[in-house]
Amino acid sequence: MKRWRIIPSFRFINFHKEYPPARYPGCWTKWFSVSRYWYGRLVYFQVKHYSLQLDFRKNWQADMIDGGTNER
Repeated sequence: MKRWRIIPSFRFINFHKEYPPARYPGCWTKWFSVSRYWYGRLVYFQVKHYSLQLDFRKNWQADMIDGGTNER
């Protein structure tokens, strides 16, 4: 049994609220990027200082213990 979700949990992040742009010049120089982590189970879509995280992991604690290598 694989530990993937069909419908992912998602999180929206506005980094302008987290980090003021005046304090960090040169941040967010990319306009658009897509990043995949944890064997493709975490997907980030980033546009300027906005980010959308899609999490396809069923149980992130179990993945952290196993290292994401055991596909049952």
